[in-house]
Parts: sequence; structure tokens; C-alpha cells
Amino acid sequence: MIPLRDINPSVRRPYVTYTLIGLNGVFFLYELALGTRLNEFLFRAAFIPAVFFQEGGWGYGAVAGLLSMFLHGGWGHILGNMLYLWIFGDNVEDHLGHVRFVVFYLGTGYAATLAHASPRPGRSFRPSAPVGPSPGFSPRISSSTPALAS
Repeated sequence: MIPLRDINPSVRRPYVTYTLIGLNGVFFLYELALGTRLNEFLFRAAFIPAVFFQEGGWGYGAVAGLLSMFLHGGWGHILGNMLYLWIFGDNVEDHLGHVRFVVFYLGTGYAATLAHASPRPGRSFRPSAPVGPSPGFSPRISSSTPALAS
């Protein structure tokens, strides 16, 4: 399902959510600007589990993991992620506050990076920062989604 909007007004202006969407947009435009050099950049800067386990360690993981939180694999990836961040991020930020929302966003981003690096073949678990807490906040966060006929 693709949410269209939420129906929960926020009390605070979601400055962190706006900033995160902007940063993701800037990084994605940078990815597009790299053109044919994108793969070289990704192999040098993005989080690669094999490098983490074989030679990079935690220092590499901290930097590459942070950068990877802002990289996207195409238009569908960034548009989907930013749609969910736009719709649900303001409510989560409103509930947690600005500072705790940043900590939460980065913490779940690192958790997703480590889950991506998990050595269990065939298993994938990638928590989503803005949507992850939604069940815990229910019924405080509600959204409107279209019904698709099958």
C-alpha cells in the first residue's frame, strides 16, 4: 500500500524531517551527477558488508553506514522513502521531539546497516526509521491509503 497522507496534525514544525528530506535529495542529485562514476564512488564510500567484516571494522562501518543512510538506488527508491518520511516522519518527530528523533533516525539507520551486513544468507531485515515506530504509536498515527481493486 502507498499512503496518500496522514490525518494526524503535528504540534511542532518538523524541522528535522524537512532537513532529512533535503539531505536525501541533495545526496541523490549528487549520485545522478556522478553518471558513469557512480559505481566507483559507491565502492569507495558506501557500506559494503565484506569490507566491514574483512578489513574495515567499526570505524569504516560508522562512516560508510552514515553515508549509506542517504544513498538511494534509483527514483523509485528515493521517492518511496521520502514519501513515507514526509507522511510519517512529522508525527514521529512530534512525538519524540527533534533531538530524540535524530537519534532514533540514526540509530535505526545503523541497525538497518548492520542487519544488511548480517552473515545469515537468504535473510533480510531492514527496519525503516520513520515507519518502524508506527505500531508503537498507534492509534496516534493514522494514514489514508487507496484501495486497489484486484
